[in-house]
Amino acid sequence: RNIAPYRSQVRIKKGVSQVLLRKLVAAFDFIYIDGSHQAADVLEDAVLSFRLLKPEGILIFDDYLWRNYPQPQLNPALGIDSFLAAFAGRYKLVHKNYQVAIEKIGS
Repeated sequence: RNIAPYRSQVRIKKGVSQVLLRKLVAAFDFIYIDGSHQAADVLEDAVLSFRLLKPEGILIFDDYLWRNYPQPQLNPALGIDSFLAAFAGRYKLVHKNYQVAIEKIGS
């Protein structure tokens, strides 16, 4: 329902993200990460997604402030923060709250 007006421009792939993202070769203008809530999975999705993102493309992470695991190292924020640190200088931060949005710089 949310994408109905843009359906012709959206590709939906169902499956395990770490498997599907490795099979994609096309460059994307927009990628939204909202799958597993485990930090390691979020980090892996981010690394795999970033390579598929066109320059000036937007990558959005959901659930940055989600804190449902009692062990803080499991929550999504650690995976997101780890990605942001490792890729510093390769993106521009657009928004950071419950969602985090970045714009890819360069190629």
